[in-house]
Amino acid sequence: AQIAAVRGNYDEAAARLREALRIQQTTAPGQRFVRIQRLEQLHEVLVDAGRDDEAEAVWREQYKLADLLYPTGSIRLAALNVEFAHFLRAHGQTHEAKRRIREAIAIYEARPVRPLAPLIQAQRLLYELLISHASSLPSAEVLRRQIDHNARQLWGERDLRLADMRFDFAQAAYRRGQPGVAIDQAIDALQIYRKYGGSTFDAKPLVRLIRWSVLMANRGGYPHEVYESAVRGAQIIVTSEPAEARAHMILGIARFGAG
Repeated sequence: AQIAAVRGNYDEAAARLREALRIQQTTAPGQRFVRIQRLEQLHEVLVDAGRDDEAEAVWREQYKLADLLYPTGSIRLAALNVEFAHFLRAHGQTHEAKRRIREAIAIYEARPVRPLAPLIQAQRLLYELLISHASSLPSAEVLRRQIDHNARQLWGERDLRLADMRFDFAQAAYRRGQPGVAIDQAIDALQIYRKYGGSTFDAKPLVRLIRWSVLMANRGGYPHEVYESAVRGAQIIVTSEPAEARAHMILGIARFGAG
């Protein structure tokens, strides 16, 4: 089955895995862990083949079996929920995806020692789902602060992964019309990159994002604190491009908005 899948013969691979599952169920029904592994392989093959309805049915069978085998609050159940949430999101089933992610997060949070790496991954997926809807933006911002706190605990203040994550947050905030958050996150990322990124760091993408976000804020209609962020961002633009008259104009508009 694995060889067939590697060669792109997904129908053959799926057929072989289904036959293996049938034989295993007949000859060794007690080997449930083996069955879970084969169901996971079958799910992956069906996804690669574009047979999404079948893949979803196989995953649900896999999770039902895992729920019987693993104790309540198992890390494995949390990981399965996260994996399936990615699948559900890709196929537009965002409501169930959010429910699955929240179940996984609850498991991670309840552990005596929280597994921060998978917790952050689950929280980031939930954040991406929340920011897709305007009504969920306040909840998304609370979650973003939790993610940032967990990331600083896991990586420390000097780790470039923290800067990468904040850059991602800044881009997401800009796409969702949150210039204040975008500017603040981009500035934080820029400071980490400049301190610890070495001589190969290129600030242009971040400065460009800050510029776009300040321009968005300068159009008006935002709370006062957004304009305070816009002033900070515009000052960085001027510092990066001191000879450009437009940069100074952008700063002047931001200062006017901040009062």
